[in-house]
Amino acid sequence: MLMSFPGSESYPQWKKYCLELGLPFTVNPLPDVEQLVINLSTGPVKVDFYEDQSSEQFENLFTFFRHMKNTGTSTSFTGKKLTPKQLKLLNNYWLQQNGGRIVVHYHTAFIAVKKDL
Repeated sequence: MLMSFPGSESYPQWKKYCLELGLPFTVNPLPDVEQLVINLSTGPVKVDFYEDQSSEQFENLFTFFRHMKNTGTSTSFTGKKLTPKQLKLLNNYWLQQNGGRIVVHYHTAFIAVKKDL
């Protein structure tokens, strides 16, 4: 079985800026890579994994959220959401903190699980 996904260390700037502004951090919970590897390793299997950091730039928060929607990752499972006023506040703050651009960091895990023969 092969899998890849963003881990719980993804989106650190988003989380930081929401905390600084007192806004809800609306990202769905993401898996803890280390804990998942431990859980997968309990059976008669071999688990190999690789972790990678990457980043992507967007011209504003709304472009980033549109990207999330287009990739099918915008459905909230937490029930948290930002009001239009909060979105504008976060967008302006994020742009101000990053020299006029939105930089999003991903922590991606790649895992291979195979039967240990």
